[in-house]
Parts: sequence; C-alpha cells; structure tokens
Amino acid sequence: MIKPGDRVSHVYNGKLIGIVVRLIESAGIEHFEGGTSARRFEAVVELENMPGKMFVANINDLMRE
Repeated sequence: MIKPGDRVSHVYNGKLIGIVVRLIESAGIEHFEGGTSARRFEAVVELENMPGKMFVANINDLMRE
C-alpha cells in the first residue's frame, strides 16, 4: 500500500518520480449487478526534479521505489 512520504514513479511514464504528499479517497462510481465497486484512492505526488509541481494519479498506476 502506498502511503504519504513514499517515493514513487508512474508506471506508464518513468520520468514522473516524486514523493506522495497525500492520498485522496473517493467512492467508486462503477455499478455492477452486486452493487457498487469499492472505494478508489488517488495520490497527490510532488515531482522531485520540479519542486512545487504536483500531479494526481490513481494508486494502481504508481510503483513504490
């Protein structure tokens, strides 16, 4: 599980490397026969090579270093 303070990189773009600032939790929006899906988590990541610049990504798209 990714936590605030972890150093991560984006799976699809290896140049996006940074530190997780915080996690954002939201309700699942997909509806299935058995009900709605589980909660989703997104991470706010501050880039190492560009201080002050941040991006938001689904935690499933991040890899801990």
